Amino acid sequence: MRKKIPFAKLLFPILFICLQASGQEKVLMANCQMGQGCHFQLTNTTPSEADLVLGTGNMVQNAPPGSILVSARVNGKTSFYMESEKNRTQLDQFYGGDGFTQIYLFAPGIQPADGKWTIQVNDAEGSACIVDALPMIQKSLKGYSQSGAIAFRKPFNPRQLLDNPNVKWLGNDLNQYTAILDFGVSAGKDFMKMIYNVKVINDERIEAVMNVRVRVPIPGEKDCTYRIPITYQCTARRKPKVDYLPDDKPKAKVDYLPDDKPKAKVDYLPEDKPKAKVELLPDHEPKKQDKKP
Repeated sequence: MRKKIPFAKLLFPILFICLQASGQEKVLMANCQMGQGCHFQLTNTTPSEADLVLGTGNMVQNAPPGSILVSARVNGKTSFYMESEKNRTQLDQFYGGDGFTQIYLFAPGIQPADGKWTIQVNDAEGSACIVDALPMIQKSLKGYSQSGAIAFRKPFNPRQLLDNPNVKWLGNDLNQYTAILDFGVSAGKDFMKMIYNVKVINDERIEAVMNVRVRVPIPGEKDCTYRIPITYQCTARRKPKVDYLPDDKPKAKVDYLPDDKPKAKVDYLPEDKPKAKVELLPDHEPKKQDKKP
C-alpha cells in the first residue's frame, strides 16, 4: 500500500513560484438571449483565464483585439463565441434589444436576499490519489466562504461567496457564474486549479460545485480530481427598514413620576357617576342659610 503524501509538502514548493501579473487586457463579455438583447460586463479575467474557465481552448486568446466574448442563449441552449465585427449596439439589436447598452461588473440577475445564510460543504467525490489534498481544500472553502448575517452587494456580486484576490470570476450565463483559483496556471505551470460553478436558484438558495484538479509532480502518477457540492441557504430574511412620515412615527414611551401618572379610567354604575359641575347664573345661586342666634 502506497503511503499518501501530505499536500503541504507538495504545495510549499509550488508557492515559491512567483505568479507574474499578466499584462493582458480584461475580457469584455456579452450575455445575450435571443429576443431580449444583451447585458455587457467587463470581467476581471484575461483571455487566457477566460479560456481556462470556460474550457474553450484558445478561442478567446486567438481572437482579434477588441473582440467581445459572447454567451448566447438561443432556444434554451447556451454557446460561446468571439464577436469581432459587431459593436455593442449592433450586437444588442441582433439579439432583439433596443441598442442602448451599459457595461456592468456582472450581468444583473436574481438578487439574493439580505439576512442570515448558512453554507453547507457536502462530502467530496473523487478518485483515489497519492496526494492527501482533500482536508486542505475543504478547510480553504470554509475559510473563503461567508456564513452568518450577510448583506449582498447590489447588484449581486458572486465574489462574496468566495472572496479571495486570487479568484477570477466570470458571469458565464444569467444567474450562473464561474470562478477559477489557480496555483501555477498563470505562470504556465498547471500544478493545481479549482473551478467553482455557481447558480443562483432563487433569492434564498444558491447551489455551487467546486471541481479541483491537483497535478502530482511524480512520474507515472495520475492527477487527483475532486468534486465538492456546496449549498448556500437563507434561513432568515432581514426585515426591511421602515421610513415613517412625521405623523406616523410610533410614540415614544414616557416614564412618569408616581404622582404624575395619568389616572386610570373608572367604569361607574349609572347612579354612581359623579355629577357634572354646573355653572349657575347669579340669581339662581342657592341662598346661604342664616345662622341661628
